[in-house]
Amino acid sequence: MIKKQGAEFFQEEISNKRTRINYGIMLHTMLARVHHASEVKSVLDGLHIKNKLTEEEVKIIGVEIDKMMKHSIIGKWFGKEWVVKNESTILLPGGRQSRIDRILIGPKRTIIIDYKTGERRDRIASR
Repeated sequence: MIKKQGAEFFQEEISNKRTRINYGIMLHTMLARVHHASEVKSVLDGLHIKNKLTEEEVKIIGVEIDKMMKHSIIGKWFGKEWVVKNESTILLPGGRQSRIDRILIGPKRTIIIDYKTGERRDRIASR
């Protein structure tokens, strides 16, 4: 089960915002453990067995992951041709560190992926 955080832990009904946050945490937890599409079911089952996800959460996340695996671009990120590094720490200029959700290393290119599950918003990167 995903931990509820803050004052909402004690509330009977979880706010819509907290529900979305918990959903993002669940999805991220799942994706952090999957290297290739063939592992999805066993990872979901493992998270359920370890009480990290309820049966209902497994169903919800399973549907979303299935959509991702069938997506024309996202699905390719879970192919066997990639060497996958999940949750990798990288060193940035100035000695800062950042954690990257997924790095795909192929023979001709590398892809860096940062999962986002919240509302879509335009963002200008600052340097």
